[in-house]
Amino acid sequence: MNESYKDLSPVELLDCRAKPFGYAIKDAYVASGAPDNDLNVLAKASDLRKRVSALVNDESPAFRNAVRNANVMYAGTDKLSADNPWYDHDNMPHGTLQWLATASDTEVVQFALWNTSRQIKFQTKLSKQQPMLEAETIRKTKSLIDMNVFPKNAADHVRVSIGHYGTILAMDAFESGLESTNGYTNDRIIALANNYDLPWDMDGINQEMISTTFHEYLHGTKMGGAGTFMNGLTSGNEIPFRILEEPYVTHATEITRDPRLPQPEVINPYERYNGNIATYVSERHLLSIICAEDAANIPIDLLSEAYFDQLNSNARRTLEKKLKKFFTEIDDNHNDDALYEFANGYEATHMSSRGNKNSYVENYLSALFAKQGIESTVEDEMMRPDSQITTTDDKIIFDFTSTSE
Repeated sequence: MNESYKDLSPVELLDCRAKPFGYAIKDAYVASGAPDNDLNVLAKASDLRKRVSALVNDESPAFRNAVRNANVMYAGTDKLSADNPWYDHDNMPHGTLQWLATASDTEVVQFALWNTSRQIKFQTKLSKQQPMLEAETIRKTKSLIDMNVFPKNAADHVRVSIGHYGTILAMDAFESGLESTNGYTNDRIIALANNYDLPWDMDGINQEMISTTFHEYLHGTKMGGAGTFMNGLTSGNEIPFRILEEPYVTHATEITRDPRLPQPEVINPYERYNGNIATYVSERHLLSIICAEDAANIPIDLLSEAYFDQLNSNARRTLEKKLKKFFTEIDDNHNDDALYEFANGYEATHMSSRGNKNSYVENYLSALFAKQGIESTVEDEMMRPDSQITTTDDKIIFDFTSTSE
């Protein structure tokens, strides 16, 4: 790979984080007065093609997964769009990114212009639907308060989160696929992928998009005064606890999917009646083991109280004490820092290798089962996907994620 590219992630390499793929070409095209042979436009097309080529030719597992997932996401959401001039072509047999890596400058320009135009349509539609998504987020929050899962102050934190982020950003297929995510938040942005029932027509907003929005606004409560777990547990140990953040927020989201059978006490996705096992499966499985009465004995209401409290609250200190005791006792050397080392290890692991097959969490679970004399692993219970992506009835489902910049 080109030395100037080597430290870039796939989404950074294609420069499409929070921006449509090819946006720089569109900007140059408009600035030039739109001539097809403008040298600056063609130069940007050539540069983008080189970046795509570097991506598709990288043999690392993370990059191979990113390419595959981006191609799948594009095929499932954009390729069949009625206004896509490439939808019935046979020139993409190995995937859209592979085709773009060998396309002419003019073809790259045309594709970039079409993709950015499509994203404008998606953003316009999503913005019109945002009030409904916000209302559903508030409704789900209140339902969890009514079930005594969330503390009463959760509603205020969620409202501030909604107000902080403003417009929900529409993610294009390339960013969503490369990042293997349906949505994300950071300190400035909340973003949502195209997961409509009819994604090629951007029609039919569904429970998946509603749940993703709710999930991401929960992450965003850190901007609304909640401590969350991404800010650490207590003021003395302010490392990001993504290993706790993601399974907790995903579990809270799952509780709201079916109000007839919420099962707030059942964290293990394999034991949930209505479990969506496609999201943070290993992390939720591990959390269920940790929280069990014969382990750290952490009830869901303590997790919730701690999540929305500030760093030095009694709930957070109690939670940290229970977690620290659990990890210290199961550590071979009874290391007092075992909890923090595990959390740091998860944070340092690439997103594609955190919770899927043969991953950081899966390997930890296997070791934990071995210590307990249990031969079966999560793989025996359910076939695991090779990455964070799975498909169901031609729908594409990724793990949710939050990012920080």
